[in-house]
Amino acid sequence: MWKNFLAASLVMIVAACTTVTTDVDKQADFSAYKTFDFGPQSDVPTSLDARRIEQGIAAQLEANGLSRVKSGGDLYVHHDIIKETELVSTGSTFSVGYGWNSFAVATSSPERYRERKYGKLVIELVDTKANQVVWKGISKKKLTESMSTQKREELISEEVTKMFTNYPYGNK
Repeated sequence: MWKNFLAASLVMIVAACTTVTTDVDKQADFSAYKTFDFGPQSDVPTSLDARRIEQGIAAQLEANGLSRVKSGGDLYVHHDIIKETELVSTGSTFSVGYGWNSFAVATSSPERYRERKYGKLVIELVDTKANQVVWKGISKKKLTESMSTQKREELISEEVTKMFTNYPYGNK
């Protein structure tokens, strides 16, 4: 009985630690995809994070047998960092409690809220012939502007690798 409980607990802990989600078109034939591209080069300079993301994606897809081409690939790779915000409350609160004979101490100050901005990495693989998304990965980790270069590189590399852990879906 304890073994089953421990096994179930371990599964729940591992599932709770997952930082990426992926979605796939079950009807797509991933064995038919041999090449990929990132679309035409624009006049706008590529950001540091975009280069890191593209390098990570290219490494993962090439490790799965796909070849990168400049244009006209079987898969078009679209990636983006979706900007989001959250409210973070700050303020002091102190409380001590006791039961039965009613001992209690409590203090509180007005809570202050500030807006924190972050980005979530989203990657989509589009079947160029059907013009449909066949695979999508979303990172739950927060990419913030205050991160160091090393932390940004590590987070992007780690999340891209996790996204492509089960790629390709179906037949190879």
